[in-house]
Amino acid sequence: MARFSVIGADGRSYGLVDEAGLAQWVREGRVTAATIVRDDATGAQFPAAAAPAVAHLFGGYPPPGPPAGYAQPVGYASPPAGPSQQGMAVAGFVLAFIFPILGLILSAVALSGMKKSGNQEGHGLAVAGLVISLILTVGFCLYLGAILTCMGAAVGAAAGG
Repeated sequence: MARFSVIGADGRSYGLVDEAGLAQWVREGRVTAATIVRDDATGAQFPAAAAPAVAHLFGGYPPPGPPAGYAQPVGYASPPAGPSQQGMAVAGFVLAFIFPILGLILSAVALSGMKKSGNQEGHGLAVAGLVISLILTVGFCLYLGAILTCMGAAVGAAAGG
């Protein structure tokens, strides 16, 4: 009768059980389809799903590949393509609230630099600074136009009345 030991994730060998004992460990969840089992008689190591004594307990699926070791290294993220415009984007965003015209200019310059260099760091801030600057500049122009219209009406009323 075959006897098996189980190779744990730590690489150590556990137990020496017969086919019935191995089947019991599968039922208890102590051995999974990917768990490495060593045949004591031959020294062969294989996934538990490939052991004829317990293969039927894993639903008849083909045995999985070897257990996962270390993941294959993933390529490092490439460095940004060109110089960062993030500082200019932050300055444009902040100045959009204080001096909208300056915020508009700096945000536009930052977006232009990002397009040229391919480095998109700070893109969201530059767009936000551009939009806020435009809104505040248009609002200021409308406000100034309304004031000038009122002043013109007041001057006309005073001169004609």
